[in-house]
Amino acid sequence: MVQYTAGQRIRGSEINALPQLYRVATDQTNNTASFVDCVGASFVGEVNGLYLVECFLIFKSPAARDIKFQWSVPGGVTGWWAANGNELSSNTVGQTNRQTLPFTQLHVFAGDDSLESNATPWAYVAFTGSGTMKLQFAQQSAGTGPTVVRAGSSIRVSRLA
Repeated sequence: MVQYTAGQRIRGSEINALPQLYRVATDQTNNTASFVDCVGASFVGEVNGLYLVECFLIFKSPAARDIKFQWSVPGGVTGWWAANGNELSSNTVGQTNRQTLPFTQLHVFAGDDSLESNATPWAYVAFTGSGTMKLQFAQQSAGTGPTVVRAGSSIRVSRLA
């Protein structure tokens, strides 16, 4: 990151290149297997924008329910996304599983009855038009017990081009 000194002029292009931070302000709860938007974990991409999106998600989900994530993107967006965390299926803890856009697969993470968990998804996306990219979540299998994305979860968006 560029270091600036007092009185130095900063160009608009330098300001536009700084990462933008977005955070979940309050706990977000979903008790179903249907995806809902994670309020605060979204951004508006610009025409012909190329972005790196880094996430730090803190969540609590019952072990019998687990949690799944996906991105909702406008038409014409290309790229890929991946995630680290305690993923289910044949993946091992911490293994990255890369998905290409449009997103046809999810990342599913194990719940825990007593502990909160975290996941660190990221994405590399190119917009041909403008629109909003939103992180969404749901229970892997619906049932009793809330699945919660905790306040303080955040995304950092860097415009690359």
